[in-house]
Amino acid sequence: MYQVLLVDDEPILQLGIRRMLEGAADYQICASARNGEEALQYLQAHPVDIVMTDLKMPVMDGVTLCREIRKRNSDVEIVFLSAYEDFSTAQLALKYGVRDYILKPLTRDTFCAISELVRSLALARQSHSRIQSLTQPETVAQIRAALQRRDGDAIERLLEP
Repeated sequence: MYQVLLVDDEPILQLGIRRMLEGAADYQICASARNGEEALQYLQAHPVDIVMTDLKMPVMDGVTLCREIRKRNSDVEIVFLSAYEDFSTAQLALKYGVRDYILKPLTRDTFCAISELVRSLALARQSHSRIQSLTQPETVAQIRAALQRRDGDAIERLLEP
């Protein structure tokens, strides 16, 4: 289950997103924050997989939050939520590796976008895990030995997911 931190200064929007995502099998909103500073405090003590953040908030905006997250943890997926289609913010999103830029008002399409994000996150983690297992010294040695023996069946078994 992927943990989502929701960061938005509008309580009604937070509630709407929570309701929209209730019952999702792969992820849950584990916490919410009203601004970037609250979000950073939460992140210091709790790991999350996805941060969904508004851009315009008091105290600390979403872009600054994103920059601070990237300084500390590059593995967190970040999704910008905004009522504004702003090219310069979209450029910043690319610079900081933001996964998605979702426009408000939120719709059922938002739910689909988040579901797709979680699916791609799961696939990426599975691939990473598989690559790690294939690069273990014992596995590398087994693959080399099978290659030297020209044992195609053994190679296939070793490379199967």
